[in-house]
Formats: sequence, C-alpha cells, structure tokens
Amino acid sequence: MVNDNWQFVINQYLEDLNSLFYISSDRRDCIVTPFSRPDGEPVEILAEYTGDGFLMLSDNCTTFDYLFVNGFNVKNYEKAIDSIAKKYQIQYEMEEIYTIVSSIEKLGEQFHRLIEAILAVTYLIYKSESRYRPTIIDEVSDLFKKHRIRYTRNYPTEGLSVYKIPFYIDSGRELLIDTITATSGTPKGVIKNRLSRLMVQWLDIGENNPTTYNCISVLDDTKGMKIKEQEYESFKLLQSYYKNGKLRGQMIYWSQRDQLISLVQ
Repeated sequence: MVNDNWQFVINQYLEDLNSLFYISSDRRDCIVTPFSRPDGEPVEILAEYTGDGFLMLSDNCTTFDYLFVNGFNVKNYEKAIDSIAKKYQIQYEMEEIYTIVSSIEKLGEQFHRLIEAILAVTYLIYKSESRYRPTIIDEVSDLFKKHRIRYTRNYPTEGLSVYKIPFYIDSGRELLIDTITATSGTPKGVIKNRLSRLMVQWLDIGENNPTTYNCISVLDDTKGMKIKEQEYESFKLLQSYYKNGKLRGQMIYWSQRDQLISLVQ
C-alpha cells in the first residue's frame, strides 16, 4: 500500500523525463536526450536503418571522440569498456557505440541500455589522470591569453546546421578556429571521423556564408602523432578546398603555432 501511495513520484518523473527528449533541429535522425557528458553537452542518439532493415541506435562516435579530445588513452581501459559493453548488452566497433534493435518490444529497453553504456564509458574519464592534462582547446586559449588576443568561445555559427565553434576572433577578418588532436594511442577511425565532421562543418558554414568567415583548422601534432595528408581522404579534400578557394582559411599545425599568432594579430 505504501508503494502505491508513492507511485505518483514515478509517474511524474517519467512524464517530466519524456518532455526533455526531442529531435534535433539540425538532424532529423538525431535524438537529443536530457543526459549530459561532463562538458555539459547532451548525449545524442543517432537512429538509422541498416541495409537489411534493422533499426540501429548509436552514439555516432561522439563518446570516443570526447575521450580522445580530452587526452584519454582508451587502450588502457579496453577491459573496462568490454565489461560495460557486456553489462549493458551493447556493441562497439570503429569507435562507435551502438545496438541493433531486435524487436519493437525491446526498443525502449535497448535505447535505455545504450544511454547507460554511453554514460558509463564517458565517465571513465574520471578514472584517468588525463582529466588534469590541458587539452588542445586549453592550449590554444592559453596562447591567445598570453598574446592578449580577444576571442569568443563556443561561438554559434549557422550553416544549414548551427555549430559551436571553439574560437571566434573578430579582427576584421572574421576568424573561426577549430581543432583536431591526435596522440599515439588515437585510433585512425577517430581521426577519420573528426576530420570528416570538420570538413562538413566548414563547407556548410562556407557555403552559407561565402564572404563572411575564414575557417582555420588547427591540427595538434605535439602529442605523438602527426595527421598526414596521404592517410586520410578528408584531409586531402580539406586541403584542396583551401587551395582552390572553395573554402576560405587554412590549416595550421600546432607545432607551428607562430603562424596562428601571426594570423590572428
């Protein structure tokens, strides 16, 4: 009887939680959840059908991307990630965490387990000393402060989608600056996905603002791995777009950061 009296708490919680899920305005196949990562960004679930007609729910590689950007060495925690995958009955491959929905009756359960798995993998960051190490974003920010460069963080920029660009500098040239980092432990799949998203982001912004922004890509080559043009098709395309003028801006390696300072001053 006591449990029945408190059923309204459960009902209200589920009602409130339901209202906090929504479909992204940028992507109609992306579900934004009320759960968030340590950086405050929401956990998003990509929903798409496989070639054989099954519904696949995934994190679209964003979990591993978050970990690597923050200097987390996944190789040191493979057993922990395997344990999480087994516990929540999900899969991960090529840095993507996903589940294939077996039946409509299991959809809600599998959706919830996927979110729990994503959060569990994400929060491994607190077991690593990497959370105390400065990221490339921190380093770029410190460099600008040292040279007294004024900038705006997480600047909302519109293309067909809206992007939060890490750095915006209004120096008469409308500079947008985003970064990619790679360590000796970063899988090529993560770098490939990050490069592809960066290219799509810049092209979208450039095509919708053809005379407004200069898009600067800072590639961190100081943590054990240099992203090489010949290894990634997206890198080649991005370079070609800069060279042929389809995209305004340039690439700068972090080891040559003096070029960045010369550009922004």
